[in-house]
Amino acid sequence: MEATVLEQGVSWSSLKCTGEEGIIVGTDGRLEWLLPWWWEHYSKHNTRPVAFLNFGMSKEKKNWCRERGRLIEVPIYDEIAAPKEEISTEYVAQWEEQEGRQFWECRSAWFKKPFACILSPFKKTVWVDLDCEIRDDISPLFSMNGLALNKREDQTTLGIQEYSSGVISFSWGDPLIEKWANRSLHESAAFRGDQELLSWIIHEEKSVIHLIEERYNWSRTKGDVPGIIIYHWHGEKGRAYIAHELWKKSLKP
Repeated sequence: MEATVLEQGVSWSSLKCTGEEGIIVGTDGRLEWLLPWWWEHYSKHNTRPVAFLNFGMSKEKKNWCRERGRLIEVPIYDEIAAPKEEISTEYVAQWEEQEGRQFWECRSAWFKKPFACILSPFKKTVWVDLDCEIRDDISPLFSMNGLALNKREDQTTLGIQEYSSGVISFSWGDPLIEKWANRSLHESAAFRGDQELLSWIIHEEKSVIHLIEERYNWSRTKGDVPGIIIYHWHGEKGRAYIAHELWKKSLKP
């Protein structure tokens, strides 16, 4: 399955659907080191097929993905996210205060996520961020109707109800996913990341959203408690913890 992003954008009608239920994840070369860690936790509890979306992986990791699932190229130029120089100084200051200056290198991959979703080959899809530790069966996420996410309470910036795009359940052909992808082409200068844009579209259109239970996208800032299905190690601090755990594991004989 291939798609080309033109000036007029993309649409579901140009793509094909396999009829299966499956998982999609995506990464570039900067975070591809998380793939084996993510896969180890996912495959321990789940068997649904996985499609890996290539945002700019190394040849080695692309081959690694092909051995475990389907590799799909995301035909989006790296500069899809508006650069810092094109963003208002007010937004720059606000975003850097929240995220730190290093977050700018992440934005290109963030704004590729909507296109990864529209390229999903599955009839019913669950997107999962690579820094999510899957601790159990996630089958209930496939039985949800429509677009499903969970609410975001921390560091909201828009003055509206915001949602996390770390875990998303959706059906092939969902018009909101299509709008999210196409507006990402032109409106990234007004939003810190993909989930703020998605939240704004939901607010603007008064869309009906189904809520994922918090235990399926649990923020690391809330600490570890029993019953968590997906523990989200988001942000630089979360990924630093994962790297430290992998380092300790590598030291064991």
